[in-house]
Amino acid sequence: MPAAINEFIDTGKLITVPDVQNQILDNYLADMSKYAINTESVKIRACYQSIPAQLAKDNKKFQYKMVQKGGTAGIYGTSIEWLNFAGVVLKCQKTEHGMDPISVYSDLSSFKLYMGDIGLLTAKSGIS
Repeated sequence: MPAAINEFIDTGKLITVPDVQNQILDNYLADMSKYAINTESVKIRACYQSIPAQLAKDNKKFQYKMVQKGGTAGIYGTSIEWLNFAGVVLKCQKTEHGMDPISVYSDLSSFKLYMGDIGLLTAKSGIS
């Protein structure tokens, strides 16, 4: 994130960068409440909050049940698409073959979510 990099360039100290990253993460959460209806923003935040736990597991794809017990694509599908279109996450779909056109070989039901920025992922995960 440019703001975190600029903080380091301006101060020359890494110790202040996590504060900037946490502010960005807080702003993401605020935007989820601001730009989505109330019931949908709860689901969006739940999906977003589950990303570090999802990536820490050896799951081959995103697990809706990790967001909430009994979670399904029908419940959380639009929330994931909201995060993807907002640019907050990267939705990476599994492909069967690495040949052109790659979209033909994509498995639309099998995907993983990643944070749009690795620095924010480490900050969100509590990794130094």
